[in-house]
Amino acid sequence: MAIKISQANVRGDSGSRATGEGCAVVPTVLYLRGWRFHFYSNEGAEPIHIHAQKGEAECKYWLDLEL
Repeated sequence: MAIKISQANVRGDSGSRATGEGCAVVPTVLYLRGWRFHFYSNEGAEPIHIHAQKGEAECKYWLDLEL
């Protein structure tokens, strides 16, 4: 079994999600070389993916499970 990254969407500081009081809890999965990998528990019907954030930069990786 392998997980393959199928595509990525990179955003700069103008596209960052708001953080602070009243925002949903965002579980962190991994910290790697300054990147924080996390997910949001309810993003509708969007395919399985994970968010990565480092400083003001953020990107999203869609994951494809191969059996």
